[in-house]
Amino acid sequence: MKKTLLLALAISAASFAASAGEINYNSVEFGYAQTQLDTGSTMNDKSLQDMRPKGYYLKGSVELGESPFYLFGGFGQGNDTATAHVANERVRINAKQRTYDVGVGAHYGLNEKTDLLVETSYLSDRVSIDRKGKHERVNGEAVRFAVGVDGMMTDKLEGWAKVNYTQGELTSGEFGAELGAQYSFTKTWGIVGQYNYGRDASGYQVGVRASF
Repeated sequence: MKKTLLLALAISAASFAASAGEINYNSVEFGYAQTQLDTGSTMNDKSLQDMRPKGYYLKGSVELGESPFYLFGGFGQGNDTATAHVANERVRINAKQRTYDVGVGAHYGLNEKTDLLVETSYLSDRVSIDRKGKHERVNGEAVRFAVGVDGMMTDKLEGWAKVNYTQGELTSGEFGAELGAQYSFTKTWGIVGQYNYGRDASGYQVGVRASF
């Protein structure tokens, strides 16, 4: 998997090098999100299968003046019904997931239309579970470090690829990846799609972005 992620980054960097357009780090984004969780035995020895919270997300970023630094953050919420195995009994549960993240990044121009990205962020993941009239919560916090590239493949098509490492309460340390693209209809409005891969959680987002 690690070799596959590195290959994806290399292919992305090569395609971005022959691009035209402008990268914008000032934006607001809203859309639909779905996550697939593989929590294993992390939830009090209950094995959750096929838990896929579906809902919405909101995120944005802002560049800090003329510096190469930018701030970013986001919020997401999703709901799902899953099956838990407790004492050899199959129990249907209702689950709600809320995620938050906030961080700072820096971009460095590799060429006129391609940037190298380095980011660090704080993440919070909250899962609320209702089963048989009982309410439980699983909360986790983590720190993530990411490196990748962002570039313009055409005047209207932007793409990015990142490799990240996450360390926190719900993970002992894992590598993941992020692949995304934006198609701009105007200088302000565009549609975006993004896929995030991780050992314990993967998912995708589809939304609308306003750049300013």
